[in-house]
Amino acid sequence: RRRRSYSGSPPRRRRSYSRSPPRRRRSYSGSPPRRRRSYSRSPPRRRRSYSRSPPRRRERKRSRSHSPPRRSHRSRSPLDDRRSRYSRYDDPNSSKRKGNNQYKESSPIQTKNIPRNPNEASRQEQCDWTREMTAPSATYESVLALFDAQGHRFESRNLSTCAHRAAKYGGKHNIYLQKDDRMRRLADACRERVKEFDGRGLSIILWAFATAGVEVPALFHAIESEALLKMNTFEVVELTNTVWSFALARIDAPALFRLIAQVALPKIKNFGSQNLANFIWAYSMVKIDAPLLFEAIKDESLKKINEFGTQTIENLLCGFAHIHNIDITELFNACEKVILNKLSEFKLIQLCGILSSFATVRVQASNLFHQIAQSIQQNPKRIQGLNVKPLASLAYAFASMQISIPSLFKSIAQTAIEKLKDTVPQKFVNAPKSYTPQNLTSLAWAFAAIGMGQDANALFHTIGQVAQNNINQFSPQDLANLSWAFAACNIKAPELFQTIAQAAPTMLSDFSPQNLANIAWAFASMNIDAVILFHEIAQVSISKLDTGFKPQVFSNIAWAFASAGIDASIFFSKMADTALPMLADFTPQSLTSLAWAFATLGFDSSFHFFSAIANVTLTKLDDFLPPHLAKMCWTFACIAWSQFDFFNSLLVAAVAHQDKFDDTALAELHLVSIHFQVEFPDQVFPLAQMKERLQLAYQALQNADQSEKVQDNVATALIKMKWGSLNDFNKYFVQGIKLQFPKPDTKTAIIIDGPIYFLKGKENSHIENGPLRFKLRLLEKLGWTIGHIPYYEWESLGEDTAQQASYLQKKLQTLSPIASE
Repeated sequence: RRRRSYSGSPPRRRRSYSRSPPRRRRSYSGSPPRRRRSYSRSPPRRRRSYSRSPPRRRERKRSRSHSPPRRSHRSRSPLDDRRSRYSRYDDPNSSKRKGNNQYKESSPIQTKNIPRNPNEASRQEQCDWTREMTAPSATYESVLALFDAQGHRFESRNLSTCAHRAAKYGGKHNIYLQKDDRMRRLADACRERVKEFDGRGLSIILWAFATAGVEVPALFHAIESEALLKMNTFEVVELTNTVWSFALARIDAPALFRLIAQVALPKIKNFGSQNLANFIWAYSMVKIDAPLLFEAIKDESLKKINEFGTQTIENLLCGFAHIHNIDITELFNACEKVILNKLSEFKLIQLCGILSSFATVRVQASNLFHQIAQSIQQNPKRIQGLNVKPLASLAYAFASMQISIPSLFKSIAQTAIEKLKDTVPQKFVNAPKSYTPQNLTSLAWAFAAIGMGQDANALFHTIGQVAQNNINQFSPQDLANLSWAFAACNIKAPELFQTIAQAAPTMLSDFSPQNLANIAWAFASMNIDAVILFHEIAQVSISKLDTGFKPQVFSNIAWAFASAGIDASIFFSKMADTALPMLADFTPQSLTSLAWAFATLGFDSSFHFFSAIANVTLTKLDDFLPPHLAKMCWTFACIAWSQFDFFNSLLVAAVAHQDKFDDTALAELHLVSIHFQVEFPDQVFPLAQMKERLQLAYQALQNADQSEKVQDNVATALIKMKWGSLNDFNKYFVQGIKLQFPKPDTKTAIIIDGPIYFLKGKENSHIENGPLRFKLRLLEKLGWTIGHIPYYEWESLGEDTAQQASYLQKKLQTLSPIASE
């Protein structure tokens, strides 16, 4: 029976398909779907063919869009010209407003809060303006002119297009765009209508203003607030452009970067090579820590390492070079292999940045460095095309890795001089952007660190002239490093140092402890008279003793003050209290420098401090080098240390190195031998077999620290007073210690104390230092009575012989009665 019923006619189910559409689709036959009805009164002619069954993909795409589908002007309804592109939000019957949950979750536009622009032009005009701005013949001037004329009628999409095209046509950091007031007004317009943009529009605007270099922090902060609310509309490209733009514009947005790190982490597999490189570069620039994201980027980069191009590899390495607390050795080694395989494809300026990144993280890549150096030497013209910044990066990289190639550094120096010679009389504001204080400082630092400063005198002279004309633009770090480089190379530049001494005090509060130590060390090494600068450094250092002073900083700054002869008793007292708990962390060299500085400045009353140094010294005695042993012995002899076991331990250790002492160490050990003799007369000096050699070394290094004119004047006056013999003047030695005006028969003498024996006070005061006290104490222990003449007292007498005679008579009266007669 069932089969008989189908024999006469087809099944009923089939009849429904052949003669009429299914019930579900009947609503499509007579009129367009309700969702499309909100767009126009009649469906577009072009899409009428989809009225019966629109493709599923196209329907799903429309459900995610935020505006009506674009239509050709030929298929537009006459009513369309009078309708806003947001008309669907105004229709109370629109299906978009009736609970489409998918749309509400993905929509970047809060419909209740968007103010409508009453001046917005018709859709036709908006399309025409878009075509005009994106035309091949368009320029940034034509785009901004259009905005100036019609910008108040632009829809939000055209505002973002205008910003994008102006930046694209103008190029990166266009100085004309930066000065153009129309860009400021465009930024204001975008900020006022920021709620109308979705993630793509926001990222385009950020990219445009960051690329052009137009500083509009108010716009960036407004976009930051809006982006935090619409983060679910940002795809990989939008996320990348956002972080890149904020980093390039140097706008702080920590909350946004932390949220983006969370959003980007699940999408990391969708990142391309450029997205990975730009992401890590941006986070390294703003110094936002996101370890999980960094690890994910590193792992994904290793998987896609062969997809990276030349520029993306440079950006990737540059970004990871400034990321801490993550092991990137494997990534850098993988990049090294890719770079060596594609070395000919890289530009030299890119290779300079890559080498700088390797040097920053100290990843060994000697093969890469030598291959690049060889390619430069084979084609010297390549390096001539570099400006100052890549030259500084190249020199810094080789110097940091201690790879010395003299021919390469010579080429760098010659090229840098050619680039800088036209800039000497100019200010940095009129020079190319690569002529920055940081680049000049890095260039000088590199030649100093590699030990080739003396071979680049012309380069240092040029750098000094440029720096002197632009000293106010140097940061604290630049001033400290530049001073250090000139001092390390022993380049005489008194005018530059005096200029630095005048400029530095006003910014010392911004110096780090390391910078304070470096600039003090440089001035002391070059023997530059800068008393005011040193006292300002002492004052600032007191406030920073608990925040960043490390053992090396303590020793360097103490050595600098002692070498410069600066009286800073308050600073050194506080330094002793702060350094005491960390003495065990000092290296033998830093411990020796610290102790020597305190003894030189005459801090011999701090028994507790020196006792702690002595204990630490004995625990590290096996690590001391010969110069450090000699200087530590001299230090404790200078402060009249009377513990035999300490001296005996140091001197016994010195016996094994007796052939390795230089002349300075031998001279110091000679004074130690005299101290040992007067303090421990019953004990045998461990270096007794070297005593004659020690004395000869000390006598050879005893140079007069005052002018011959002062000696001649004092000698003439003493002869007139019938005191002493001319044959003994400046020729008599007491166990190697020279006595300038002696009287051996009475064991009395007159000596002249030069500038090296006095500390410079804040108010032009003069205080005896440790070495002078040490010498006078030894002479007194040896039975001599000394009358010493400070150089500044004698110079104050001028050429008046009567005053000179009266002054000498008073000095002689301080000696024994026999001597004064």
